[in-house]
Amino acid sequence: GNSRNSCKVSDGDVCRCGGTVGLLDCEKALSATLNRMFSAFRCILWGLLFCAGGTHGTTCGPGLFYDVGLSSLLCMSQDYSGPTCEVTFVVLGAGAAPRITIEVANSDFADSSEYVSKVTVGGQALGGRYLDYADSNLDSNCAVMTKIVDTATVPAGAVSAVGELVVRIETSSSVGGSYSGCSSGATLVANVSITYEQGCVPCAPGQYKLAMGSGACTDCGAGSYSRELGSTACGSCGEAGEGT
Repeated sequence: GNSRNSCKVSDGDVCRCGGTVGLLDCEKALSATLNRMFSAFRCILWGLLFCAGGTHGTTCGPGLFYDVGLSSLLCMSQDYSGPTCEVTFVVLGAGAAPRITIEVANSDFADSSEYVSKVTVGGQALGGRYLDYADSNLDSNCAVMTKIVDTATVPAGAVSAVGELVVRIETSSSVGGSYSGCSSGATLVANVSITYEQGCVPCAPGQYKLAMGSGACTDCGAGSYSRELGSTACGSCGEAGEGT
């Protein structure tokens, strides 16, 4: 199924997994034909043992696939001067290490004294002094977002013991006033997104997955069904009236 994790015999008869040279090179045999057969066999074994985990190194069992979650929240403030906003993500597991992306609307950042002064996650500083340059396009142009943080990994310990991640965005005192131009009346608008690994999760009803690995589940074909989460096979709709 998953071509990224499939093993093949490449030129030179070297075992490769998803384009990465395997630890076990395929031995040369006396016969080119026997060599290709032997190499293919070794590559299959390599794939079963090591390739199934994909890039994140996790191997999911039958009926399970590896999932990555995405969550986005809008952070806003109507403070007249130096607006600050805060959002809380509550879908994480304790000890998670999500990646965060932040885009800020160009409300009032045209002057070099107008900037995002600090971004904190879980009470820890992620960075500061974003947009601290003069650009007239960063004023009263709230329909345009500027990315200030791009898929940065949050610091260790930022996610609380109950799985919450608090993101706070602060600006300099010069931001705000009558020049924000946002129709909502907000002087600070930011879109905060996080991606996080959910691990191995069951296939949804109507899907199945038989093989080990991290690849996606497969939809049941026409005339077949699966009712349970984590199905490893689809039943025939003609069996005892099922699938109706």
